[in-house]
Amino acid sequence: MKLKIKILSIILFSVLLGSFAQIFLKIGTKDFEFLAIGILLYALSTILYFYALSKEELSWCYSFVGLSYVIVNLLSILLGENFSILKLVGSLAITIGVIFVALN
Repeated sequence: MKLKIKILSIILFSVLLGSFAQIFLKIGTKDFEFLAIGILLYALSTILYFYALSKEELSWCYSFVGLSYVIVNLLSILLGENFSILKLVGSLAITIGVIFVALN
């Protein structure tokens, strides 16, 4: 159980890094320095995810990647992008699905 919590923490941190990477990549389309940060965050995210994959089942690990959609939607508000009620409902559905898989 301890290992599963450790791997879950690593996966969630990987997803968070990957989500922030997307924001930096978006900003990086106009500013090269942000692009470099985005690429670095994405690389770190990938390395952490590879480690998690070496310890747990792919189907369990990959389900958490869906949370990146939720996180990016929330972070994109900072970029002035729209967040509609449909995005909210979809984000809640994804989050509930990830919780179900995590409990398995």
